[in-house]
Amino acid sequence: MDITLNKFYHVTDIDPKLLLCQFIQVGLPTEIVITEAGFQTPDYGRVYYTDYYLYKGKCYLQADLCKVVTKETGGYKGCYEYPQILMTEVWGNSGDDGHTCMYLAGYGFVTLEDWEDKEKKNKINFEGLPKLMGGSFEENNS
Repeated sequence: MDITLNKFYHVTDIDPKLLLCQFIQVGLPTEIVITEAGFQTPDYGRVYYTDYYLYKGKCYLQADLCKVVTKETGGYKGCYEYPQILMTEVWGNSGDDGHTCMYLAGYGFVTLEDWEDKEKKNKINFEGLPKLMGGSFEENNS
């Protein structure tokens, strides 16, 4: 699958094999109305560690990265020298009147360094991202 950093991908655009990668969970805004005692589970999104790495502005699978770097430089010391690419879920909120109703809108790709840098992470904007706040899922994705 050819991927581009900071671009929005609909759920159907993603290679299902990427969903098998190791992931971490991140909390999503959650609204729970408790009417009786019981166990409540907050909503979580996932960030997947892929086998893609960034080299000269392009994303390569690890095996392809080895071939490209070896051809261009004559040697490959391993992928540790190149930024790893993460696939993050992009969630929308179709709640109204201040309520939350989160839904999975799609995915985006970012470097591990950008994800770990709080200042950069808060400024990530995926190209092609539909309106994800308010209104119905159909309205936001038509």
